[in-house]
Amino acid sequence: KTEIVSDTITLFQGGTFARARDSRITENGQVTMQSATETGSYSLLGTSITLNSVTGKATLGIINGNAMTIVEAGVTSVFSK
Repeated sequence: KTEIVSDTITLFQGGTFARARDSRITENGQVTMQSATETGSYSLLGTSITLNSVTGKATLGIINGNAMTIVEAGVTSVFSK
């Protein structure tokens, strides 16, 4: 199983972002930690946000007040300010 231990997205002035995620993976009783980082640019249109990674991946989200909701691979993540 894979558990997300932490996931942080920081939006910077000028339209760039940085993301850091730590996961705990358990397979056959063995536990390993995995860290991933991602950077790129973002654009806003109303309450919609698009995160464009330097790898070419685009992630869509919705901003509502101080919360940003993103759905990736069937997992809903809510980031709050």
